[in-house]
Amino acid sequence: MAMLIITLSTAYYFVIFLPQKEWTKIDLQKKEQQATDRQKVANRAYLNICLSGADSAYSEHWDSECKVRGLKEDCSLPFANADRNEELRRKSKDECFKKYPID
Repeated sequence: MAMLIITLSTAYYFVIFLPQKEWTKIDLQKKEQQATDRQKVANRAYLNICLSGADSAYSEHWDSECKVRGLKEDCSLPFANADRNEELRRKSKDECFKKYPID
């Protein structure tokens, strides 16, 4: 009788308990991967919005400097102004990449 109980207990452990434990572990890993994938998709979308905003701010600032000089939009600015504006856009884009990593 004792041998039957030991055999049934061992069979339960290997046939039911361990596989169920593995399925629970696999299910948890799938859920974690799905959450990571959703975060990457969201970050990619927010990154694109942020980069677009940086480009828009760049264009608006450029046109604003043209207007201050009494020139039309998309004018040629002095190198110092153009470089400063370009640097601001680069910093804005760098911030976007820091805020919304996609790797």
